[in-house]
Amino acid sequence: MKEILLIDDEADLRESISQVLIEAGYSVRTAADGLTGIQACREKCPDLVITDIIMPKAHGFDAILLIRREHPQVRIIAISGGGHFWPAVYQPETVNTTAYLAAALKSGANAILPKPFNRAVLLAEVRKWLPDDFAAPC
Repeated sequence: MKEILLIDDEADLRESISQVLIEAGYSVRTAADGLTGIQACREKCPDLVITDIIMPKAHGFDAILLIRREHPQVRIIAISGGGHFWPAVYQPETVNTTAYLAAALKSGANAILPKPFNRAVLLAEVRKWLPDDFAAPC
């Protein structure tokens, strides 16, 4: 069974996405922040990582960079609904979801999904990166 590591700090969203993926036949592990996700990936390499960008402890950019460095073959989908890193310098007109997701691609993500997304869009993207003939990367 193909395994997905889902990293997102929003518990309700993490649960919802996990349920969709489990119902679609995937094994899912979850992490509530970037540091925990990085550690989970080190403990057992998944086939695919889905990571939020804006999270406490270590944001998604850190997770993408470290996972990509340690497991270059792992597929990574970055998800984000916006937010901000540094409230004191946040400028809403210059930083948005599109900018975060574009930066995630530059950091090494294979694909991006802006939040909110629906079940069909999520599963289509997962199936694109985990086709039936997919060979485990680790």
